[in-house]
Amino acid sequence: MTIRIRYSAFTLLEMTIAMLIAAICMGIAFYVLRTFTQMGEAQQREKQAAFGLQLFQHRMQREFLEADYVRFADNTLVLDRDIGQTRYVFLDSTVIRSQQDIPTDTLYGQPEYLTVEYIKNLRQEIVEVCQFELQTENKRYPFVLRKVYSAENLINLPAE
Repeated sequence: MTIRIRYSAFTLLEMTIAMLIAAICMGIAFYVLRTFTQMGEAQQREKQAAFGLQLFQHRMQREFLEADYVRFADNTLVLDRDIGQTRYVFLDSTVIRSQQDIPTDTLYGQPEYLTVEYIKNLRQEIVEVCQFELQTENKRYPFVLRKVYSAENLINLPAE
C-alpha cells in the first residue's frame, strides 16, 4: 500500500494572477503618489511666489512712505531719501527695483493701469499717489501707494 501525500500549493496560473494583481496595485499606488507629490510641489511654488510678491509689495510701500520725495519720469518711480535713491522701473513684463543704480529685486508680472497723481500747486511734480495692477500668470494684484508729506518737506523742496 502506497501512501499518497497530497501537498496543497498554488498553481502556476494562480501565482501569475496574484502577481498581475499586485503589479496593477503597485502601479496605481505609484501614480497616486506621483500625482500628490506634483500637487504638493505646485502648491509650494505658488506659496513661494505669493510670499515673494507680498515681500516686494511690503518693501515698496515701506520705502514709499519713508521717502522724503517721490518723483515719476520715464516709467520710473524715484524715491529720494537721505541715504540715497531707490528706483522702481516699470517694464512690459517686470518691475525692477534698484538702489544706487544697482538692481536688487525683480517682480515678474505685467504692470497695468499705471496711474500717478501729483500734489497740486507746487513748482515741482511730486508724487502723492501711485497705483497699478500687476498681472501674473493667473491673478491680478492691486498696488496702491500713498505718500503723505509733512509741511516741512514741502517747504524745503530741493531745486530741480
